[in-house]
Amino acid sequence: MVAVHGYFVGPDYRTEVWISARAENELHKYIRRNKRFGSQLERTIKRYAESGFAQWEEKGILRREGARSWRLGRSDLFRLLGGYGGSKEKFLILDAGRKPGQRRGRLIDERVAEIERTLEACDWVEVANEPTDEANPR
Repeated sequence: MVAVHGYFVGPDYRTEVWISARAENELHKYIRRNKRFGSQLERTIKRYAESGFAQWEEKGILRREGARSWRLGRSDLFRLLGGYGGSKEKFLILDAGRKPGQRRGRLIDERVAEIERTLEACDWVEVANEPTDEANPR
């Protein structure tokens, strides 16, 4: 069971974004190390949430990774991996990290397979909206 909490949720968002603690910690590390690209990535996710993720599929930085899974990634190989939580009104970011090279590789395949299993089995739960390690940089 993967616990997720609200990242961009509420009436201002056509697609709510929920994030796991692991993904959030990796995202915060990325933002601290790459302030410019990190803040751009976060602004892009917010914009996608406001306008609805569905209209950005296969455009911009939202690309299909598996049958149910999607990635949000920039040219610097940092990836957020997740998928829709039942409907297109909820997007779950379940994993994050830097891709080791240009090729997808076994590590990414394993992470995508785990996300696919989680999404197919609806093996996630929403928890109270509390940051996991430090104050949220948003």
